[in-house]
Amino acid sequence: MTAIRNTLVVFSNAVDGQADELTAWYDDVHLPEIVELEGFTRATRMQLEPVDAGGKAPWQFMVIYEVAGGRLEEAKAALARMRAERKVPISPSLAPGSRGYWYSVQAIHES
Repeated sequence: MTAIRNTLVVFSNAVDGQADELTAWYDDVHLPEIVELEGFTRATRMQLEPVDAGGKAPWQFMVIYEVAGGRLEEAKAALARMRAERKVPISPSLAPGSRGYWYSVQAIHES
């Protein structure tokens, strides 16, 4: 088995007609500032294109923020401090209702 990895997975949408603005904010501002926080090592942003459900899905985008081994609590605390100090500028192109979930991930089989 591989080591456990900790991640923060965030699902979000752009305000209608503002996907390009949201992309620029995520790529140029938000992802770099989060990766600079203690404990975070990498961020990967993806666009989601539904292949089922009649082409409709609740989210347009997903970001996976990776956390260094053994530094989960440090990363969570750094993110909480950043939010409390209001150092996370939110783009007006980000639609309300984003959802984030912390996961511990461990591969149990590869083929």
